Amino acid sequence: RLYGGVRLDGLHDSIADLEYRFNLSPILGYYFVKAQRTTLAGEAGPSFIYEKKGGDDDAYVGLRFAERFEHKFNDRSRMWQSLEYIPQVDDFNNYLVNFELGASTKITESIGLRVVLQDNYVNRPALHRRANDVKLVAGVDYTF
Repeated sequence: RLYGGVRLDGLHDSIADLEYRFNLSPILGYYFVKAQRTTLAGEAGPSFIYEKKGGDDDAYVGLRFAERFEHKFNDRSRMWQSLEYIPQVDDFNNYLVNFELGASTKITESIGLRVVLQDNYVNRPALHRRANDVKLVAGVDYTF
């Protein structure tokens, strides 16, 4: 039930005046539920964040706390949800919160449909920008 890994995220968001944000996070995780069709895991570890927001470069160390849930209805359809909280180590008033809720289904062996709701909250956004960024993405995916 215990696992480890490394996660690397890259983000660009012109609307939020975010030129780039890279987040490198070594992960230590634990499956609280690990059944054939349902998983629930918690993760924790340090985060190294490099960003250019509002024209200013910044780099800091954070702590990443996250949870992930997934349920497979059958071999073709699934839903998932994830939440992560990343405060800066030496300034807990600077933090990121990322939430995702999604569903996907396979139409054929290679083609599927996907709908994802993402909410990214930055409590210190770029000047004249909002802290909350919500996206609803629907698309077609292709598996090689």
